[in-house]
Amino acid sequence: MLKKKNRDVILISILILNLIFFGGLLIRSVIFFLNEINFDFARAADAELQTWFLWRKRAEFIFSASYDIYIMGHIIVCYNAARKNAYISLKSIALYYLIQIALMFLCTVPFEILDSKYFGDYLFPIWGTGVTLLLILFIMSAYEFVKKWRKLCRGD
Repeated sequence: MLKKKNRDVILISILILNLIFFGGLLIRSVIFFLNEINFDFARAADAELQTWFLWRKRAEFIFSASYDIYIMGHIIVCYNAARKNAYISLKSIALYYLIQIALMFLCTVPFEILDSKYFGDYLFPIWGTGVTLLLILFIMSAYEFVKKWRKLCRGD
């Protein structure tokens, strides 16, 4: 079991990582939405088209940076928790990741509904992030399972 101070540090770290990630995802969705509703492809000049692509690239960069920080941070938090023999139930891990996926949809679906012309653009980052989260969930679940199995085999 973790000491209260260590547990609080882990929880604060996870909260900060979530704020960074969901902030980046929300900013990406807002930029995409504003870019799409303010642009008319039928009457677009070359300079306007370049501006449109520039804003999309900026939005993707913001999301990519927040995603990288989020994933690397979670890997570090998971490693530190494992190193300190923290017990995290499989139910808690699964619930945490389900909440993460629900929040990702909350940051993208409202914009997708308002801008149905570019439906997939808003959901696209969720697929990659979801797969990565499932991989981390699998690794953490396997770690907890092996830890419990070893404990049972030793008779502790």
